[in-house]
Amino acid sequence: MSQEQRDRLASSVRLLLLWVAASDGNVDDSELQVAYQQFPEVEGSMTKDELVAIIRNADVGSIEKAIRVVAAESRELRMAFLELAITMSMADNEFAPTENHILRFYADALYLGLPMLEKRFRAIYGSAYPEPGDLGDPAWWESGRGGQA
Repeated sequence: MSQEQRDRLASSVRLLLLWVAASDGNVDDSELQVAYQQFPEVEGSMTKDELVAIIRNADVGSIEKAIRVVAAESRELRMAFLELAITMSMADNEFAPTENHILRFYADALYLGLPMLEKRFRAIYGSAYPEPGDLGDPAWWESGRGGQA
């Protein structure tokens, strides 16, 4: 893999991990640590500020490109990414409904599927992967689950 490809992959992984982290409305230091411990910023890769700007601007095109970059990698690397995303979703000790839906999207977009997501979540956290609920259903919010996965 060329240095350019590695930089593109590193930037894609960080963007997708930060999207999970930011989906609950806040990115804390523990989440940034997860995003950068495996792929430190290097010359040629996108900076943290650039990645956060993509997320804040809801740049779906950039997110789509990033998921395509990761999806083109080996199954082993895609699994490793999914495990990092699971870890990121729990880095702040809360599992927001938005994080739940994004992880489901990643499992699907990376050709791994919901059963693999559930299996890896259980292996990492020792508990079943929670049902996300229907965020569009007012009854779901009235049940008191709004904000809980």
